[in-house]
Amino acid sequence: MFRFRHFIGLAIVAFAFAGTVFAQVPKPVHKPTVAVASFKDPTNSGQAETLKTMIETAITETGKFRIIEREFSQLETEQALAQSGRVTTNRPGRSGGFEGVDFLVYGTITSAAGGRETDASANAGRTIMSTVLGIPLGGGNCNKAVASFAIDVKIVDTVTGEARFAKQLTDHAASATSCGGDATLDVPALMRSVANQTAMGLTITMYPIKVAAVLPDGVFMLNYGEGALTVGTVLAVYGQGVAIPDPDTGALLTSEGAEIGRIRVSEVETRFSKAEPITTFAVSPPAGTVARVVADQSGKTGKKH
Repeated sequence: MFRFRHFIGLAIVAFAFAGTVFAQVPKPVHKPTVAVASFKDPTNSGQAETLKTMIETAITETGKFRIIEREFSQLETEQALAQSGRVTTNRPGRSGGFEGVDFLVYGTITSAAGGRETDASANAGRTIMSTVLGIPLGGGNCNKAVASFAIDVKIVDTVTGEARFAKQLTDHAASATSCGGDATLDVPALMRSVANQTAMGLTITMYPIKVAAVLPDGVFMLNYGEGALTVGTVLAVYGQGVAIPDPDTGALLTSEGAEIGRIRVSEVETRFSKAEPITTFAVSPPAGTVARVVADQSGKTGKKH
């Protein structure tokens, strides 16, 4: 009898311990799923698949989404089926959309150009050195390699059909000047810049930059780091808005609060950034306060703080 009771007691303790351990296991964080379709390439650059892979990598590196592999060889056909309700989503009670996908990224490569550009100032300097100063110079003209890459990209919410992000993204690059040699340019880096802009467009649209904390020394901690912010970037910080229900649907219509001050990024890490105030804040903003990059990077607001 003693052994039986002892066994039962140990079993209860073990069960309680196991329950405590399991209770401490954090719940998995839901990450929206994103699929990237192959980009159309009327420029015949041959970079559509490379761009697709770069965008997938950039979105994954944000840590806020889950990439799902899908083949969208007939994108227009699938979109037509979705609109007609003939494609069933992974959400009970809904039809239309793309199975297992929350957001779909697709678009068109609109420009992929490269070439050489004469550096007139460098050539003028060589002429002066050669003719006026009598310094013999070999080699040909001075030039630099130049390239541009542009895409029209759209990111669609597959549940509502709403375009959450639609923009023309472009980037330009130029090599160092070469006189008589072959100037080279890192074209993949140019494409990766556009891919990162796409990923950040999706991320910041869904998850705005926010103040994670204000440290005792007044430094702002922001929830975005490399890829989204750079040292020197100026952001406006906004107060809490007012949520008003739509009289027809009942959905909340949130109005962003007024600007309460501006900050400038002083340090960028992998997953967060630090910023210093450049205007006076009446009160320290609470965690979760929204901050947005401003067009006027001078830091001037035109208002007194």
